[in-house]
Amino acid sequence: MSSSATRDERRRDRRSLLGAIEHDRAVGARKVFGTDRAGVDVRDLLPKVVVPTLVTHSRGDAVACCKMGREMAAEVPGMRFVTLPSNKHVLLDSEPAHARLLGEIQAFLAG
Repeated sequence: MSSSATRDERRRDRRSLLGAIEHDRAVGARKVFGTDRAGVDVRDLLPKVVVPTLVTHSRGDAVACCKMGREMAAEVPGMRFVTLPSNKHVLLDSEPAHARLLGEIQAFLAG
């Protein structure tokens, strides 16, 4: 990015980079939790979680569907599940749902 790039060009480049990063994270997550699971399955460990647990999931997550998150979270005793109004797998601070995510985390930690 040159120093003569306009603010809009820099913003567009930043969004493009963030999109590429999110895509790479999504591919990695699919390998662990999705259709490319590669034999990794942690579901049998979930009932063994014995600490307070907060699970958040974006409603329109294309990497791991919300139903998958809800099913996994249901296996954790005493878990709190929160659905966030977003289509992103990774919420950036520019996302409208990011403020809600932070509020949920703060409330959870406050106990």
